[in-house]
Amino acid sequence: MVSSNQSLSAGGQSTQEQQQMIRDFDSGKVKVLVVTSVAEEGVNIAACNLIIKYNNVGSERSMIQRRGRARQKNSLSILLALDTGVEQAEYLNMQKEAMMMRCLINLQETSETNLKNQINAKREERRRIEERELKAMCYKLSCRSCNNLICKSTHVRSIANSTFVVCDPTVWKRSKIDVREKPTKDHLFTKCAKFLCGQCGNQEWGVIVKYSNCYLPQLAANLFSLEREDLHDQLDEMRIGGDRGKNLAKYSIRLF
Repeated sequence: MVSSNQSLSAGGQSTQEQQQMIRDFDSGKVKVLVVTSVAEEGVNIAACNLIIKYNNVGSERSMIQRRGRARQKNSLSILLALDTGVEQAEYLNMQKEAMMMRCLINLQETSETNLKNQINAKREERRRIEERELKAMCYKLSCRSCNNLICKSTHVRSIANSTFVVCDPTVWKRSKIDVREKPTKDHLFTKCAKFLCGQCGNQEWGVIVKYSNCYLPQLAANLFSLEREDLHDQLDEMRIGGDRGKNLAKYSIRLF
């Protein structure tokens, strides 16, 4: 019995053929079924009392699924391993299953309040670890065209988790502004001017926005490069494009 996901010309079976084969097995007309991983896909073979896996092992989940195909009482699941690698993988899966069962028992015995407290404590611990790691990292944001310094990652802030602005007063000395004739507004800010490199003069870095009566440079994520400063002159430069929020977070810029 093989999967119904393959075409008939490629050796696949229709669902009707699978069901007929299972009926023949349940009635005793067919004594042995040789199956592929289709047996792990939820096929119910009620008359099965013995599963023999021939030198084949998957994850701990597939091991449990395969064993679950034997539905009769006192049924067995046996692995015929031809090499130690397969055997060791099966033992490892058995250990993982035992650990999962202990975890389930522990969860069932733990009250909902204690479980929530443990989850919150673990989240807080992970947050502190991540914050500590991010504080140890520092990136230099540079002009993609001439490598002129824009700012450091410690001066980058996020607004509404989607817009990234520079909060460094010295950035105005390294940049120039091309004022727009007609500022454009959206629900958060007003875009007032183009934010350009002050050295090469033509590389755009983003736009100047007015937010809460403050004028801030908003960075365009695909118009600058990043360089790790804390690697002691070991360059780790990356060009960033696509979703600015995901990419900036990916490269561990400290955002607050």
